[in-house]
Amino acid sequence: MRNRSPRGRTTPLGAISAAERKRVYTALYQSHLPKLDDAGIVDYNQNRGIVELSTAAEQLDPYLETNTRDDISWCKRYLGIAAAGFALLTAAWLQVPPLAGITDIGLALLVVVAFTVVAIAHTYDARNAPSTGEQAPEVSDE
Repeated sequence: MRNRSPRGRTTPLGAISAAERKRVYTALYQSHLPKLDDAGIVDYNQNRGIVELSTAAEQLDPYLETNTRDDISWCKRYLGIAAAGFALLTAAWLQVPPLAGITDIGLALLVVVAFTVVAIAHTYDARNAPSTGEQAPEVSDE
């Protein structure tokens, strides 16, 4: 098991010093757990050292879920299609074979079809994405 720092670095669990463990333990029990208790996320009994999730903790699930489906965002896919379309049109304008024989309408149709295929895939993916059925709650600055 590894410890992941905020910057994404990992440290083997055995390499964490006692001072680092104590610092995390102290921050958890003196600062973080009382704040989570005040927010209603956990039920924290400081005298007995008991921490339990409250029912309100379920509201955080949409924020804690990880997306394991795909590493390439849709905006990058659209940007890739736009770049490929621009390169294709530039190559045709420079009369690069075999694009020199394709008409302007044919090239435009090819680019539009590529965007249409990606848009259909995006729509299909969005409709079939797993969902909790709940909309994420609003975050307030209290």
